[in-house]
Amino acid sequence: MSRILVVDDDLSVATAIAAALWAYDVVVTHNGPEALAVAAAGPPFDLVITDYLMPAMTGDEVASRLRASFPSIKTLLLTAFGEIAAIDPEGTDARLAKPFQVATLRRTVARLIGSAVLPLVWRCECGALLERNGDDRDGLQTCEFCERSYRIRPLGPRTWRVTALAQPSGYQSVVS
Repeated sequence: MSRILVVDDDLSVATAIAAALWAYDVVVTHNGPEALAVAAAGPPFDLVITDYLMPAMTGDEVASRLRASFPSIKTLLLTAFGEIAAIDPEGTDARLAKPFQVATLRRTVARLIGSAVLPLVWRCECGALLERNGDDRDGLQTCEFCERSYRIRPLGPRTWRVTALAQPSGYQSVVS
């Protein structure tokens, strides 16, 4: 799952961005120094979404420092003040002016790091949870507990049909 670091001193904006990008692994910080510390301490991030105007450090400074430490990280700069024309285009991969539509944010993120791939999860007839990564191919999945097999077929974007196949030999249903 792609990791996103959100940096915004406005708690409500940071929370709204994280909620809009629920299908990704999102970590929220509220200033540049905090973002740099979080990025240095954990697994790498695929994308940083940062507000431009913040106390202590601007968003393009945050992006620049993260890029110096993590050259593959993508950056998305947000601003509400119209300074987008004055921002160095080499420093960020994309820019959005606030306010923006959630759909625009999601499209921009998908363009930068790809769409979130959600796993397909369902409950086997024995009660076990089964999971399959969201690829677009037909496939079979077998429950490791009862050995029941399921055929998985994609019907469209994020739409799947899961069909239980014949009960395996030697399997005995327990009815209570």
